[in-house]
Amino acid sequence: MNGWEFVASLASSLSWPIVIVVIMFMFNNQLKSLLGNIAGRIPTVSEITGPGNFALKFEQELKEVKDDLPPEAQKASNNEGHGDAGGDDPGAAVSFLARIDALAEISPRAAILEAYLRVETAAAKVVAQYAPHVRRGSIPRMLERVEAVPLYLVAAAGGLSRLRTEAAHAEEFSIPVETVREYAATALDVSCGLDEMLARA
Repeated sequence: MNGWEFVASLASSLSWPIVIVVIMFMFNNQLKSLLGNIAGRIPTVSEITGPGNFALKFEQELKEVKDDLPPEAQKASNNEGHGDAGGDDPGAAVSFLARIDALAEISPRAAILEAYLRVETAAAKVVAQYAPHVRRGSIPRMLERVEAVPLYLVAAAGGLSRLRTEAAHAEEFSIPVETVREYAATALDVSCGLDEMLARA
């Protein structure tokens, strides 16, 4: 093979990649738009609907709520316990989670509602102590009006409230017991954070 034949074979083997690069360069904006449209049509986990996918969506949203809590506020969800967890019995936190576990075996929906009730109770006490002038309303909105409440507790209470509403209104609510326990542990973390505020008041 002489030099010219080598150049010709090299040019023929490089012709397609060069053509592709030229096309990508010429139609750069159109390709970006096309890829953006394709990406926009791929559903996220929160947009997936159908049997069995509710649990996946619930778990993802619960993880986002938990991730918003600082590590030092995740005692129950990290299996560190909460001491008396605001109750008279030193094992109140363990007792609370055990009660939720037992209820979740029978009705995951009822267990979620029961776990959120702990957040509602603690929040109502904080509002009564720090801002008695605040009108009764949803727990997250009431907590927003209390300047002393850390924003991460307000956000976590709001996330737990949304998940509680989903549980209350879903036609068929079925999630694993482990997910219910994680919800209850996060609710315990939030309620204990609010209880600690009362203890310092």
